[in-house]
Amino acid sequence: MSNSLTLQVRQSGATGYKGNLQLSEDVTGTELKKQLSMLTTIPLTEIKVVIAGKILKNELSLKQQGIKDNSKVLVLKGAPTEEKIKLIEQDKNQSELQRTVKAAEKLAKRLDGGEKVDEDYFFELTNQDGTKFELPTADRTALVMGMTLH
Repeated sequence: MSNSLTLQVRQSGATGYKGNLQLSEDVTGTELKKQLSMLTTIPLTEIKVVIAGKILKNELSLKQQGIKDNSKVLVLKGAPTEEKIKLIEQDKNQSELQRTVKAAEKLAKRLDGGEKVDEDYFFELTNQDGTKFELPTADRTALVMGMTLH
């Protein structure tokens, strides 16, 4: 039968969370971090927990880590994990791709010879002699999109 623990939780910083948390000693480090993340609003990927001078291990239960009733818990915001950094980088790349796609779409729709001042993009296809080469609109759009996104 598992015992219940009361942990004295304090988040670093002057305005951080401070209070007690009751839970089973069979709770894993990961489960405790999830609860602390909700209490402190520190993202789960950035939360660091120190209990009784030891860094909390994710995979072990509190009992296995020797955590006792009324232990003091310090909650810190650490640097983002590699997984979080990869997600941020993916979001950045995705937004750059979306901007490129929008520019390609604008370029593909321009058919006026580049005479409008309010539009930034123009694409004109010529043969080797410099003679303008006309394509059906669907083919022209596909060609421009493909060339721009390549």
